Amino acid sequence: MPENLHKLFVISSPSGGGKTSLIAKIFEDPRSSNFQKSISDTSRKRRMGDIEGKDYYFVSKKDFELKIQNDQYLEYARVFENYYGTSREEIETKFQHSNLILELDWQGAYSIKKLFDKAQSEGKVVVVSSWIKYCMSCASQMKVLQKAKNDFKNIEYFSFDVTNKEIANFFNVQYQTTLLIFKDNKEVYRSLGETSKALIYKALESSI
Repeated sequence: MPENLHKLFVISSPSGGGKTSLIAKIFEDPRSSNFQKSISDTSRKRRMGDIEGKDYYFVSKKDFELKIQNDQYLEYARVFENYYGTSREEIETKFQHSNLILELDWQGAYSIKKLFDKAQSEGKVVVVSSWIKYCMSCASQMKVLQKAKNDFKNIEYFSFDVTNKEIANFFNVQYQTTLLIFKDNKEVYRSLGETSKALIYKALESSI
């Protein structure tokens, strides 16, 4: 069998570090015709605008877990109720025909998963909110949530910039001012747009 002379390029950085923009620039260059990008599998539901085979390969949770049992992933992670993974077949097939770019998140979104797991192991309810620069409703809601963290003894609060696509994808969030509440590793509440203090406190009280 002839030697495979293709090269594997791993682009890794924290979430929001510019990996996606860099890769897009690479593929704008006509010299990139012999490059392909590895596409991950996910069990999350496809959202409006998602393109099969470009953003992800969308598989059922059952099929993903079967692939895990059959050792078909080079790496995978479960983030809340969804799986994300790099398929061995995806890497091996593309690598036989071209140079391959593998985009990996260093720390970033996966570090949030670790913090989430720690909070859950301590029996806490986890509150997550998204924001974007210059969003007044985001700032207003974040103030309410910071106060709620002091008023409720058993919650952990995280916020993230919705333009950070890796984290937004993990939480299945498309809009700023999205509020999510997790308990026992499951999403128990979600609201879009600015939510009043009364509704936030009511949702927290029913979750604790």
